[in-house]
Formats: sequence, structure tokens, C-alpha cells
Amino acid sequence: MSDDAYPDLSGLDGTDVAVEIPALLAAEPWFATEVAGLQFYEYGRVDELTGERVLPLPGDRLHLVREPANPHDPNAVQVWWRNSRMLGHMPRFTAERVAPLMDAGAAARAYVHTPGDGEAWSLRALVVGPAAETIHGRYIQHIADAAMCRSDAECERDRLLYDRAERNRLTLRQHRRRRLRDAVEVLRHVPCEPVLPEPNAQGRTDVDDIADVLRCSRSTVVRIAASVGIALGRWDYAVEVTPELRAALLEWDRKPKRGGSCPSSRAPSASGNSTPSRTREGSMPATGKPRRPAPPATHVIVDRRTWRVVSRHPSLAAARDAWRARAFPEPGLIKTTLGSWAAHHLIRTVAAAESAARRSAVEAAKRTRTA
Repeated sequence: MSDDAYPDLSGLDGTDVAVEIPALLAAEPWFATEVAGLQFYEYGRVDELTGERVLPLPGDRLHLVREPANPHDPNAVQVWWRNSRMLGHMPRFTAERVAPLMDAGAAARAYVHTPGDGEAWSLRALVVGPAAETIHGRYIQHIADAAMCRSDAECERDRLLYDRAERNRLTLRQHRRRRLRDAVEVLRHVPCEPVLPEPNAQGRTDVDDIADVLRCSRSTVVRIAASVGIALGRWDYAVEVTPELRAALLEWDRKPKRGGSCPSSRAPSASGNSTPSRTREGSMPATGKPRRPAPPATHVIVDRRTWRVVSRHPSLAAARDAWRARAFPEPGLIKTTLGSWAAHHLIRTVAAAESAARRSAVEAAKRTRTA
């Protein structure tokens, strides 16, 4: 049983209440209660015979007297000090449960537990004996309930807090979905035109640099230049990018690339790598000049659930193109693809992706050791 099952009698050794310690340790019924009406009776008044004030001390003996003729409460119980000074009454709620037992002959021994200062309800009395059995039983049941289960008020408070947290969670989810949907709509309408290389001092641009930006073969650039009246010979490695040629190159880039006939197609391959495959046309340029090595990857598309690299790309623009081609293969499929692929794949730099993969591996190892 907890300490609350016994009254606190520390510092009261040698007083009248000290004789009740063995009985209390033997599970004698008890309860503590305030005394009502201190301001209306003799508490704090001066004794005419001794000249002392009526101030009970902690541990002093009190006497309980039934007052069945009380016009306000037939269960009234008077509280007396030294059999000559009335201090007040038991509270109505307490007297209602003690009076029937006292009328039946049950003993009720009372002592000053907290002397108070004369203000209303400031003095507390300790009642010990069979007459305290009803209130003591209710008090012990309250202690047991508080130790073993939660009160209705606590359960209701937790339910309200859970409902509030659930509403906030749903609201945040809706906000995130709306922001993601708005971002997807913005990305769909953002022009994705490639940035052509800057010309050299002679105002000409390397053909291989244009092919790398458009992700196509050199022969494709030669063919596009020929369509606007610019002829490139076998040993022509640079071309002047006129407004007509620039428009033709951008128009070719905007056209959808389907199948494997075009080496600059941005659609991911079956292995998940969006790097264009080497076709017969792209493996050997028309001029016979060997192709430059592919630029190193600077950005990758990763699966945010496992941080596995899905594809590598030489620039942020290329990574964005590959992400859009995979996330939105056809118009009208935004919602379905957003939930299955686009929501779980991100564009990161190579260094950031490697760092995230290392952190994920360390956390997985910790979870394994803990399990």
C-alpha cells in the first residue's frame, strides 16, 4: 500500500494522537476532514477564566458529539476541544456518512491534524475508529483506482488530444498534397529548353558541345544544320549558331522521342538508366571524328525510401528532363504517377546522394544491432 494509505503524523510524537499509531498501522479505519464554522464559534477567543486564547495544537484530542436536533441538518456532528470549547461542525457530506454509524454505537476518536488560523475550513481533524469505516473504504478505493487505472477525466482528455492531433495530421497531409500538386502543375508548364553552349572568340560553337547538350549524335546536329541551309563538311568541328539554326535545334529538342531510333531520347531504359544508348548512327559520327567521352555525372535520381541511385545525369537540366519523362509519360496521368513514382524519387547531387546512402546504412545497422 502506498504512503497515502496512512495519515502523516510526523512531528506529533508525545501528543494525544501518538497513541493511535499502532492502531493505524493495524489498518484501523480513519479519515481527515475540515471543520466547518470556525469563524462562528469559540476558536481564537479568550478564555474568561485562564485568559488564554482558544488555539488547539497539533495532536490535541477532540470530541465528536451528535446533534440530531439541529434544525439545519439532523446528521450534524459537533466538534469540541477539551470538552468545553466548541470549534464547529463536521461538513454535511462527512456527517451524513458518520452519523448513522455513531448512532449505532461505533466509536469515533478525533484529533487535531492541522490547527488552522481561525479562517473558515482552516482546521483539519483526524478521525479514527469504526465510525470512519465508510469514508475510509471510499478513500482506499480511490487510491487503488488511481494506482491501477486512469480516471474518466484523464481518458476524456487523452481522447480530445488524440482527436486534435489526428485532425492536425490530416490537415497537414492535405496541405502537403496540395503544395505538391501545385508544384507539379508549375513544373509541367515550365519551359525545359536546353542552354546551348556559348560561342568561341570567332563566334562559332563546337558541334560536339551542341550534341552533348541535346544528348544526340553529331550526325543529328549536322542533319539539323542542313535543314536550315548550313552545310557541315567532314572536318567542320564548329558552326555558327544562327537564329534559324537555334530555332531548329530547340524545335528538335521539343519533339517527343519514342523508341530506340533516336539516341537523345530521355525516356529511361529498362535498367532505369536514362543515358542514351549508343546506336549505329551515334557510335561513329559522319565526319569520322571520335566522340568525346561522356561528361561525369553531377546529379542523380534516387529512391527516397532506400536512397538507391536510379539514374545518373551530367547536369541538373538532364536530371530534371529524365524525372519529368518518367513521372509524366502521358498527359492526364498526374495523380496516379504522383502517388507511385514521382512522390518517392528525388533529384540530388552525387555527393548528397552518397551521404544520404551512408546515413541510411548506418541507421539500418543500428536497428539491426538493437533488434
